[in-house]
Amino acid sequence: MANPTDRLCPACYAIVAEGARYCGQCGAAALPVLTPPADTTRDASQPQHDGDTATLAVLSAARTTPPPPPPPGAFDTPDDPYPPSSVALGVVAALFVPFLSLVAALLLRSNESVPARRDQLRKWAIGSGVWLVTGWILSMLAVGLVIGSAGGSDGECSGGIDRLVAPQFVSTDQVHWDATYACVNGGHLTKPARPNQVRGF
Repeated sequence: MANPTDRLCPACYAIVAEGARYCGQCGAAALPVLTPPADTTRDASQPQHDGDTATLAVLSAARTTPPPPPPPGAFDTPDDPYPPSSVALGVVAALFVPFLSLVAALLLRSNESVPARRDQLRKWAIGSGVWLVTGWILSMLAVGLVIGSAGGSDGECSGGIDRLVAPQFVSTDQVHWDATYACVNGGHLTKPARPNQVRGF
């Protein structure tokens, strides 16, 4: 059986011995050995197997196909806090509507994944809760002080001042006077007297 590298006689197709110029069987001139020219355009570093064409096609497609776009938020700063305007709005909301501000802070924090923003929302919730409690306490104290100052120093007046009974004026230095009023349902009320209430003041 002939090998792919053997020369065959063009007349009788017999195998021609290596180096012989004529066929040993029919005497016909043998064809010279043709050496294929070297491919100077081929890179020696490229693979030399049958899959070169497929590999080159894949590489060419990879070079010409643009990469997919980045996902949304890929270039966002991973630890970007809320801007100062949002912080100021949260402070105003905590002062005027602390309960709603507390609820909003807790809801936003449950859906937030940025650490800096979660910390800001935590502080917002704490501040809103503290102001929600202390605000009511301060309001009650303020109302109590107003009522106490309006009710006089004794605080034992029942039913309001009896306008039919004249007040009694007392002074320790003849300069500063206190007026004591009788109350309708009992008790009395002492308040600083106005200058026009005391004769000769």
